[in-house]
Amino acid sequence: MLTIEVKAEGAAASLKAIGERAANLAPAMKRVGARLLADIHRNFREGGRYPQAWKPIRRAGQILVKSGLLRRSMQQRSGEDFAEAGSSLRYARIHQQGGTVRIPARWQPRRAISKGSAVSVFARRSSFGRRKTGSVSGSFLPAHDIHIPARPFLPIDAAGSLSPQTAVWVEKQIGEYVVSGKGDSA
Repeated sequence: MLTIEVKAEGAAASLKAIGERAANLAPAMKRVGARLLADIHRNFREGGRYPQAWKPIRRAGQILVKSGLLRRSMQQRSGEDFAEAGSSLRYARIHQQGGTVRIPARWQPRRAISKGSAVSVFARRSSFGRRKTGSVSGSFLPAHDIHIPARPFLPIDAAGSLSPQTAVWVEKQIGEYVVSGKGDSA
């Protein structure tokens, strides 16, 4: 009689290693967080991709990048069982989801144009370098609403689901890490 013997010693060690990696996904989650951050920065470079391209703006320049503060505020964190990326700026949510902002009534000082740039007319300097105060002209602006269209920079849809491409990549990363301890670096 011909027989084959299979011993479970190697399999038990492999299963133990898989269990240990499944209990602490920190290395895989670190890669996931880095990918989320890379997707966000790609959205800024390309003017939105998922779930939609961003609505154009009237002024010249890159969309959502007037000062660059929103783009620079993006951060990622990860741990044993989570990865997250985003911004803590107060106005990040209105740009992600869109909405209406109520601007209160206010006094708007008139500005004079000097050699192509706006210069405030609050005070003038005397010949001795001291400020001369004078009347400031301007106008009263009534309260009004501004509609800000959604320009999602996070790679999620309105329901909070990852883009299909990113979701497949995340599942692959976690699976490869748990089974073999490895994963793509891209």
